[in-house]
Amino acid sequence: MSDFINVFHSQLQPGALVIFIDNCHIAGSSIPICRIDNDGNTYQIRKLQDGREYEILKNFPTRQAFEEILGKRVKNLKIEFLTYFWIITYNVFL
Repeated sequence: MSDFINVFHSQLQPGALVIFIDNCHIAGSSIPICRIDNDGNTYQIRKLQDGREYEILKNFPTRQAFEEILGKRVKNLKIEFLTYFWIITYNVFL
């Protein structure tokens, strides 16, 4: 994820507002995790309308993971976990 953040931030102006939103994993509500690899990455099976199925990488970061990845690179970091979604906002600090 650090590599993605580095490339992403390189395309933004200093002070740019960034907002990320994604779903939390809720047992019984979310697509089940089908496997966890040796690095701790989680995977789900996604089925298309035409019946094809794909295993996709789908991690569910924790507050601590976000703070470790973003903490010293950004300003005004706000992390909010709602029932079904998480929202992160911050300003780019280059």
